[in-house]
Amino acid sequence: MLPIYRANYIKFRAFDIAKKQMKIVSQLDFLKVAVKENYKDNGKICDVWIDGQNISSFPNKTECVLMQWTNTHDMNGKEIYEFDIHKSEFGYHIIFFNLKYADYSIMHSDYTTKKGVWMFEPDKINIVGNIFENPDLIGKNFNPIEFIFS
Repeated sequence: MLPIYRANYIKFRAFDIAKKQMKIVSQLDFLKVAVKENYKDNGKICDVWIDGQNISSFPNKTECVLMQWTNTHDMNGKEIYEFDIHKSEFGYHIIFFNLKYADYSIMHSDYTTKKGVWMFEPDKINIVGNIFENPDLIGKNFNPIEFIFS
């Protein structure tokens, strides 16, 4: 019998910085940006569409921030996205994509750099918010835009 592999779905949400709202992304348009810009390297990767409207070109730290779904759920069945906040007995932690390991990791909120990281074990994760809608969980002066783009 052949092994059954779980399909990996690619799904994103975006935080609209101006409206301060989290939305599910309905479409990412890579071709339009490439054609429109005549393939110039302007730092833009794709256009972001939400509810049939083009809200931004990505990356753009003044318009929106994309967050990819990790393709996992926490211990309560909630979908886990990049930059979600996990609460444990040791405090609050930020979920992020760790380029060094090409996988998701968690970082304790006391760290201002991505040095102190732990393995990502979804069945032990308890999502209590995200860094955009609940920055106070991380710290009084925490700025999510500076954290991501620094």
